[in-house]
Amino acid sequence: RRGHRLAPRPAGATGLLTRIVGGVRRAVGDARAASERMLWRRLGPQRAPVAAAMLIGARQGVPRDRSERFRRTGTLHVLVVSGLHVGLVVGLIYAASRVGLFPRRLTLLAVMAAIAAYAVLTGARPPVVRAAVLAEVMCLAAIGGRPVLAMNSLAAAALVVLAWNPAELFRSGPQLSFIAAATLIWFAGRRPTRRSTDPMKRLLAAADGWPVRAAKATARWAGLVLLATLLVWCVTAPLLLTRFHLLSPIAVPISVAVFPLVSIAVTSGVLLLLAGVLCPPLASPLAWCCGLSLDGLQALVEAAEAAPGATWWFGGPSAWWTIGAYALLAAGLLGATTRPRAIRWTQLALVWVIVGFLAAAAGDQRPRGVRCTFIAVGHGCSVLVESPGGGVVLYDAGSLGPPEAGAETIAGVLWSLGVHRIDAIVLSHADVDHYNAAPGLIERFAVGGLYVSPVMFDATDRAEGSRTGPAALLRAARTAGVPVHTLGQGDRLLVDDVSLLVLHPTVDDALLADNAKSMVVAVEHQGRRVLLPGDLEGEGLESLLLQQPYDCDLLLAPHHGSIRSGPPGFAAWSTPEWVVVSGGDAAAAASAGESYARSGATVTHTAEAGMVQFELGAEFCCQRWFSEGLRPVRLE
Repeated sequence: RRGHRLAPRPAGATGLLTRIVGGVRRAVGDARAASERMLWRRLGPQRAPVAAAMLIGARQGVPRDRSERFRRTGTLHVLVVSGLHVGLVVGLIYAASRVGLFPRRLTLLAVMAAIAAYAVLTGARPPVVRAAVLAEVMCLAAIGGRPVLAMNSLAAAALVVLAWNPAELFRSGPQLSFIAAATLIWFAGRRPTRRSTDPMKRLLAAADGWPVRAAKATARWAGLVLLATLLVWCVTAPLLLTRFHLLSPIAVPISVAVFPLVSIAVTSGVLLLLAGVLCPPLASPLAWCCGLSLDGLQALVEAAEAAPGATWWFGGPSAWWTIGAYALLAAGLLGATTRPRAIRWTQLALVWVIVGFLAAAAGDQRPRGVRCTFIAVGHGCSVLVESPGGGVVLYDAGSLGPPEAGAETIAGVLWSLGVHRIDAIVLSHADVDHYNAAPGLIERFAVGGLYVSPVMFDATDRAEGSRTGPAALLRAARTAGVPVHTLGQGDRLLVDDVSLLVLHPTVDDALLADNAKSMVVAVEHQGRRVLLPGDLEGEGLESLLLQQPYDCDLLLAPHHGSIRSGPPGFAAWSTPEWVVVSGGDAAAAASAGESYARSGATVTHTAEAGMVQFELGAEFCCQRWFSEGLRPVRLE
């Protein structure tokens, strides 16, 4: 177009290479899009997202709650194209190629090309690259007549992944993938032999009918699957605890059913994609088979999630302990060649476990005064209050993002501070950015009680089967056995020697807007005061300002620093020395920050500083941590 200059095309070999790479990317993108459209057309909206994730690595269509269900049951690897999926596809390709139409070497070369094409189609993620490299090495060894060394092949796959992207070394997914693969390779080399050497046992086994032989073979297979899954679960547990604070013991018993369902779904799904292009009449029965197996898989995962003890949440060990644990494991596998050495390495492992427990106990340091931690959750609010006696209160827990993401953020901060029990969760009002992470925290921690204002829940929320957010919070509390209490104006909650006084609202404020009925809590300890007003504004703010002025040392800016919370008037009423704005946009609170600063307060914002922490005692020792390295800075 006139007025626009076209960028010059690269010339020579560079331009040709650029066009080739661009053409390949477009072709791969078109193939992925066509495959996804076919799955949606053949399987429907309920099954297609999971099928697309399992077959071509397109996880963006899987609903978050469904993905979370797989994660909680330890089966999230099913939704990621991994070694299991690639192995099934490789087996299918190899079985189809053994029809004898082509020479053996040409067939293996065709299998290698198909493996590479499938890896590229699925996005060439580290688990896929690892499995593809292992399969390619096996094909090369078969072509050259050389033996395959599994661990060496796994090391070659690791080098390829690191050469592709060195940052994968520090990501949890590739780490778990290679650890699980190494564990399975080690297990495969040491599993008991299938064929008995006793002639009498072999004769008796041959005399059994085929139903008995089939039952015994199925039992042996199930035992191997259970043992292999248990071994992988134990070996990956330290890394899972360190990175995700989650263990799913239910993954071990359901593996016997998950494996055949995934095998049928992947095999029939790949054949469905091929039949949709080459032989459409076969697509319908294949779609029926794939859909039925996907329905069974999702039903199994839902039932497993509801099983008691399916998911365990832990604070997790430190990174240094996890690195040491895997170093001991590797050294033990290499050095424990005899029984005395195996016993010695087992003793060292037990000592290392004890060291981890002692280090965790020594790291839990209680504050000298009341410690307030303002957690950065984006546009939301969560304030942790800790007493010198070990009491823990959480004021608000929510953000505008997904509830699970907010719960993970808050839980990670609590675990890093050595908090494993919450005595009280106090919620200011029924806005999602102040409470939607509470159900996830109730699941992860032992909670002494949930405290809300008298106007937090209405009749709709308390109704059986209600779908509102507050109703989901009530169900989570009842399921976990957490008592729900109401606090109104004048009520006082005591946690050790820390007092939480409610300044607002009353039962008569039920007709006010949500923000106007925010619960305002004053934290008092040794003459120091912290004021937490939630999203207070409007008539509720006017009602509070009619009370006696409340001089405080530390203030949470009302409504994330909004000008609708009357910063000049509120600053004059509370006269804070420090003000923290909790939100995701520092620019939006600039005007409020200036108002508090003009009143003599020091203002900080979680969007800029990250997590902010204060410690208040009789001498007002105040410390603040910023997200950049969490470096402590003493403020006078």
